[in-house]
Amino acid sequence: MKRLIILGIILYFFYIFLKYFSVKIGLKLLLICLLMLICWTLVQDVQSKYFVKLRDKNNTYFTLLAQNIGEEKALYYKNIPNQWEILNLDLVQGEDEKNNQVEILGDQYHTFSYILDEISKAKHHIHLEYFIVRNDRIGEKLKNLLIEKSKAGVEVRFIYDGFGSYLIGRKYIRELEEAGVQLSKFSPISQTFRYFNLNHRNHRKILLVDGETAVIGGSNIGDEYLGRDKDIGKWRDMDILIRGDAVKELQAVFLRDWYISKGEVIADRTYFMGKTIIEGGPIKIIAGDPPITEVNSMEHFYLTTIYNAKDYLYFTTPYLIPPDSILLALESVAARGVRIRILISDRSDNILGEYATNLYAKKLAQAGIEVYRYMDGFLHSKVVVVDGKVATIGTPNLDHRGLRLDYEVLAAVYHKDTVKLIEGFLSKDLEKAHLMKENMKLSFIERLGYTLVRMIRGIL
Repeated sequence: MKRLIILGIILYFFYIFLKYFSVKIGLKLLLICLLMLICWTLVQDVQSKYFVKLRDKNNTYFTLLAQNIGEEKALYYKNIPNQWEILNLDLVQGEDEKNNQVEILGDQYHTFSYILDEISKAKHHIHLEYFIVRNDRIGEKLKNLLIEKSKAGVEVRFIYDGFGSYLIGRKYIRELEEAGVQLSKFSPISQTFRYFNLNHRNHRKILLVDGETAVIGGSNIGDEYLGRDKDIGKWRDMDILIRGDAVKELQAVFLRDWYISKGEVIADRTYFMGKTIIEGGPIKIIAGDPPITEVNSMEHFYLTTIYNAKDYLYFTTPYLIPPDSILLALESVAARGVRIRILISDRSDNILGEYATNLYAKKLAQAGIEVYRYMDGFLHSKVVVVDGKVATIGTPNLDHRGLRLDYEVLAAVYHKDTVKLIEGFLSKDLEKAHLMKENMKLSFIERLGYTLVRMIRGIL
């Protein structure tokens, strides 16, 4: 029956072609295709020149930084995006990575309390970099505190994404600027149309205080992250507070981004003089900079992580729309007996993302991967645990955008007690989740949808 339907469709298109085709129409179609090809080639040329410009800025910043902190350290910070190359589940190379203390922020009110408390204790500088900043209750609270600290003589620098924070409001920005807060809009919409780089957003969420404390994770600045959005409801996220040498790595990421977006060089060693934690746990910072680096560092890090797993893998992600390379890696390690559990959200703040996630979830479940749907609100955390030896908390979702397109950052934690604590949070989340059935086959309509999603996943 299916073969007859396919044959009927082919014959119908052949009939239409013969009935309406003419040389004139054919030439017009050929011209349209040629113009589209020329346009696409020109867009790629503009993008390529812009990316070269970004790479030049990246090299310039770390050259200037080397003059103040030394070539060895500057080169180390420059290579943060490539630390996936030396991933080892049992040993971290170098002493610097070991000098850190962390606190896992597994509750939203807990997270924002820490953020505001750390800012209130700042003495020298506060650096913030966020994808979304809203002019709402928590946004106002943050703004007022930053104004207070700026007036008290603390340096405050704030990077916000030009697309994610598009609706922040001019009044909000003006009040901060009038108080002496320095702001930088990362890749504004006007620049987007000039360089055709709308798809490369700054998805990082970083707070740095005095070069000694950092908070990164899934939380942006907005009331919905505190569960105050009636449509989304309860929000589940996870962040990590870091003290120690890893903060210097995040400082390098922020100051390089500041130079790229603002054009101001800040390379004084004062910003890299944070306290060293003598007895601490090993951490590596991985930064995803797809337009700047020659490789997709986040994708490579995830691939290395997956293929290194021997016993089990945990993932939590709100959007499950992985590149084919990640899909193949997950299916491959599952086939050799590694237990994989992926926790996704039953509800979402993105209709298309939710639809695509459900399709990929069914496909992965068919491969023997345990996919769970979190039922107690919107799950937004981005966490990975490998064999109880390493865990990551950060900003990239397990999707095409997070691993290949956006500016992202994560902390890979190698301290076994901390990894065990993170696993404890995931175990509690799994108690509030339902396991998807393995035999959930994609219907014909879903297979069509899956094909379409694979074609457009770069913009989801």
